[in-house]
Amino acid sequence: MKDERVVFCEPSELQKQIYRHILKQPDFVLLSQANAPCECGVNQKFFLEYQHLASLEERIEYQRRNKDSVITRRQCCHKTPTIPGEGIDPRAVLWRQHEEHSEDLVECMRCPYCISFNALHILYKCSSHVGLLQLEKMPEHYPVGSKARKEAHKALARAKVFLPPEILHQLPGGSYIRESSIMNDHFSLSGKMIVVDKLLKAIKLQQGRVLLFAESTQSLDLIENFIKSEGYDHLRMDGTTTTTRREELVQEFANSNTFLFLLSTKAMGLGLNLTQANFVIIWDVSWNPSSDAQAQDRAFRIGQKRDVKVFRLVSRGTIEELKYLRQVYKTQLTQETIVDPNDGDREKSARLFRGVAGDKDRKGELFGFANLFKFKVCEGCFKVVYYIDLDNTCLVSTPLS
Repeated sequence: MKDERVVFCEPSELQKQIYRHILKQPDFVLLSQANAPCECGVNQKFFLEYQHLASLEERIEYQRRNKDSVITRRQCCHKTPTIPGEGIDPRAVLWRQHEEHSEDLVECMRCPYCISFNALHILYKCSSHVGLLQLEKMPEHYPVGSKARKEAHKALARAKVFLPPEILHQLPGGSYIRESSIMNDHFSLSGKMIVVDKLLKAIKLQQGRVLLFAESTQSLDLIENFIKSEGYDHLRMDGTTTTTRREELVQEFANSNTFLFLLSTKAMGLGLNLTQANFVIIWDVSWNPSSDAQAQDRAFRIGQKRDVKVFRLVSRGTIEELKYLRQVYKTQLTQETIVDPNDGDREKSARLFRGVAGDKDRKGELFGFANLFKFKVCEGCFKVVYYIDLDNTCLVSTPLS
């Protein structure tokens, strides 16, 4: 039997501070307000009536009724992150580094949506582990003229914008360069690490064995630093592992009592069989639900003689939460598609979201940049308590007294 649980992890205070700082940067403001009515004067009639509406519901309904007559910011004055009279905002590092703008800083056909993927990736890094926003090495450590050196210069420029100077002393290495050390304070850098720590300690007491999946090798590096600091015996497989070495690692895990196997989600062979493990921890959420499902199936397949427990970690209130909800949405669509309409189940299927994929008029709570670039953590209104009982693991939110 497979028991899958989703654990919504409270971001650390440092993560919250940096996440809010990122959302205030010009690139993110440009994207989040792209479809708002432009305030330059072209929508004067719209705003004259809008400002007299008292309630939020009235304003939302008014916007829906008048959406076709409104000129949005991206259609008018805000296709680019410009400071009036000064040109492109120097803090708009994602826009400046985009390949279609980097030479002459001229807008492209898709502005401002051309930078959306890079913007989402920055938010993902912050919601996963703050150390991902740092550089591994200074640009000077790479060969002159190499692609790696150019990418390092870009990464340094991004770090200087997205990491406020006043918090640098709290980061590994105390600068924009990440120091690979097992002594880093991972609990302040990632709320997920607190949950992983509790899970691993509880699983160890039960003499279980764990597969821990992460999408990127950088995430695995940070997790491995923490694992080493705790003294857990472990193996690792990622995209750099050769085919021959992969077979050796699988055999080593099967023929030993190694507690933990770190794996990259994207570096798995279809025949990878790790049924010796009975716990699976998925560090980050993929946009594609089948990627996470395939990761779980490394342990839950033919040959498994024990119940498998799966824990999926989601940073609450961040882009990861929306990614997980998109997974739920896609899974629901799949179930509705394959259900036989004659057995009555289609009528019983409950609609979980207001959002509809591909319908610009019904974006609901799942779609649109306004939803993607929000931080939905309510400060001071509740606390998260983790009960790590592996027979009945749950996440409880309780009001603060």
